[in-house]
Amino acid sequence: MLNTLSLISLSLIYATISALTIFAVTYRVVTKSFSFSKDSRFPDIMVAVASGIMITILFLHLLREVYETNAEGPISAVVIALFVFFVLSLVNHSHVHEEDHSLAESKLSSKAVMLAGQTIHSIADGIVIISGWVASPITGLMTTLAIALHHIPMIIGVSNKYKSVHGYKFIRLYVAYTTFAMLVGIYFAQIIYTYVAKEYFLAIAAASFAHIAILDMFGHVRESKHITKKSKILFILIGIILAYFSEMSHLH
Repeated sequence: MLNTLSLISLSLIYATISALTIFAVTYRVVTKSFSFSKDSRFPDIMVAVASGIMITILFLHLLREVYETNAEGPISAVVIALFVFFVLSLVNHSHVHEEDHSLAESKLSSKAVMLAGQTIHSIADGIVIISGWVASPITGLMTTLAIALHHIPMIIGVSNKYKSVHGYKFIRLYVAYTTFAMLVGIYFAQIIYTYVAKEYFLAIAAASFAHIAILDMFGHVRESKHITKKSKILFILIGIILAYFSEMSHLH
């Protein structure tokens, strides 16, 4: 029990540091008014590599551990949690779509939609980060890298799109809020791990990985028009190779 508590305590510290590091880099980039050109391939390349890392950790580590429990509860929890994430992402997508068409009508409504839409996504990011650190230090580093590669260009894109409408003050608040929601996800996962059961923690973590990697990252890469199909496959494969050899070195 002591070893378990020590593990989650260390993982909590590392995950918190990871989230704050992502925040520091993102905030620095946004306040320096950095932006990608409209036709830049770099954001899509970053997300493609990240998706390869995420999907490899999901299948190589998390899902395997869930199924090794040989219990119906955690396996069912993966399906239920993934369904919940899917429904919430659909609701968020519909709100963002409506908001794009009425952006000028209500700035307050637009801000609320932005913050609400990012909440679930950032909470899932937080769950993913701490689950990586619980697995192993190398998995924690790879997971943090994947989230950073996805999160930073996304926030830059939001900043470029809305800074003229809402101003830099709100964009800075938005960056801070995404980190706060990420920390909520980290501490929520820590509570599940400590007070419920490790098996259900793994189930929620696996669903979070699947939600972000398959529904979000892969969807983004698939719809991208800035990189070719061969490039998409290449950079996803690079992410897979990075994660695979990192995981194999940990297992051996």
